[in-house]
Amino acid sequence: GRITLVGWGAFFPKSMLDAFKLYVDRYGMDDAHLMREADRIFTWLNYPHNTIALPHIDLENFTAKDRMHADPKHFEYVKEVAVKLRAITPPPEFPRWGFWRKN
Repeated sequence: GRITLVGWGAFFPKSMLDAFKLYVDRYGMDDAHLMREADRIFTWLNYPHNTIALPHIDLENFTAKDRMHADPKHFEYVKEVAVKLRAITPPPEFPRWGFWRKN
């Protein structure tokens, strides 16, 4: 999909960070979704991208109550940020890595 979680790490061209400008220009640096869902915002605005799923193991603290996925409002936040992103997503005719990229 448009969203890839990058909590385990990612490689990308530095220019892809410019995608955050679209979000920040609209919602500001103090936006709660930006602070919580930055990887979702980053990957959505840089779609399409290559996602490689590698094997992993869940560590012992995966089930801790303070994990983001354990928050009762987790999926509500995901839906809210998706609505915001749909409002600023460039039309599909723009090239990969966004129209903001300077060549």
